[in-house]
Amino acid sequence: MDLGQDKTVKKIITRLQKTADIAELIKVEGTWGSFARCLAAYIAKKISRPILYICPHIDDAEKAADDVQTFGCDGVEPLSAWEGREDLADATDEIRAQRLKLVSRISNRDNQQTGNVFFITASIQALCQPIPKPQAIEAGSLKLQINGQISPEELVGWLVENQFERVDRIDLPGQFARRGGIIDIYAPLINEKILSDIEAKETPQSTEAFRIEFFGDAIESIREINLDTQRSSRQIESIRIISAISGTATEQREIFFNILPKNTIIILEEPNEIQEVAQVFLARSEEINRLYNWADIYASAKNFTQLHICRFAPSKPENFVRVDIKSVQQYQHKATSPWAGHKAALEELVTESKQGKNVLLYCESSAEINRVSEIIRDINKEIPTRFKLLLGFVHQGFVINSLRTIVISHHELFGQYTLRQRRRPARATTPVESLSDLQEGDFVVHTSYGI
Repeated sequence: MDLGQDKTVKKIITRLQKTADIAELIKVEGTWGSFARCLAAYIAKKISRPILYICPHIDDAEKAADDVQTFGCDGVEPLSAWEGREDLADATDEIRAQRLKLVSRISNRDNQQTGNVFFITASIQALCQPIPKPQAIEAGSLKLQINGQISPEELVGWLVENQFERVDRIDLPGQFARRGGIIDIYAPLINEKILSDIEAKETPQSTEAFRIEFFGDAIESIREINLDTQRSSRQIESIRIISAISGTATEQREIFFNILPKNTIIILEEPNEIQEVAQVFLARSEEINRLYNWADIYASAKNFTQLHICRFAPSKPENFVRVDIKSVQQYQHKATSPWAGHKAALEELVTESKQGKNVLLYCESSAEINRVSEIIRDINKEIPTRFKLLLGFVHQGFVINSLRTIVISHHELFGQYTLRQRRRPARATTPVESLSDLQEGDFVVHTSYGI
């Protein structure tokens, strides 16, 4: 699907390409379902500039990340948010670690270079909450390197001071364990992981657990740890541990917009709702002085090119660019018997594809693709050329009339709404010993095809 063939989308892209050095506001209305995220992914692919995609709710930001990745945008990173009061600063706080990691990545890369861009999804709650200044992160870090001089006691003291949890065996971020001259650390955030020359050609694993072996007060070796076996593996020459409590003081915090490159495109999904949610979030907060209000966010966003995407124009329609997008509700299963409804909806899509429309049906697994293929062959003997079964998850389908294209997901067509896992770092190797250990988001519930 090439969105660039739509005249309105082409106009939006042209206007955005002219805003590299100026801040302009472009308003779009007439969207439906996940089309706004499809458009954002297309913009990211066509224009090599950083994008901050803002949603009204925390769940919306997570869904947007799913959709944008499905539509072909790589490197999507969410900006996490505390759903209520900000947790106490310690190294086991996964949300704090994720925010620190994102700030560190943005501040340490040259985002102005072509191709070196990022796509961030964020809820308005995440933007109301301050981030640590990059200078505070740098000041609150500890660099360790082979042959470096630091005693085991000094290292343990730094870890305790920075709220790491001492345990007998590490298995969660924010923990450390000591056995004589050996210290195991599972750091929630690290930088400058450099392999030795012998193994430099290998791709480093994305692990943050490592083992430090001392000879007296000198570091003899730094190695990665396999958390399943607790055995060390590849050698690391130097590593920088970032303290999870860095940037917690008021003077060390700032608004997220301050670290964004000037050429960032800010996309707001339903801006009026975003404003309302921000005001309610501040009104209900117990620590309003530690948060940024809508006026702060609005003023900061004005320094960037903005794209406002709405389902309905809230004010003067002439100020909006209109796209012709419709709902896929007519293709969802009918309220007769479940299987008859599913089959009738699929038959309607097959008919549409045979009449010249492009049908893109997204499935979560290869098994779903195979099963739908079998059903279509039972209906039509073969899969129509314009009927595409694609791997991915789209939260809400949509119809692009100008491109004669229907985008729909497997769960909408068959009424199989899933409990998607929240985008939170997983607890590494802790086994589930009983049903009481399960938390919301640890499992997925599927209904079957009419069963």
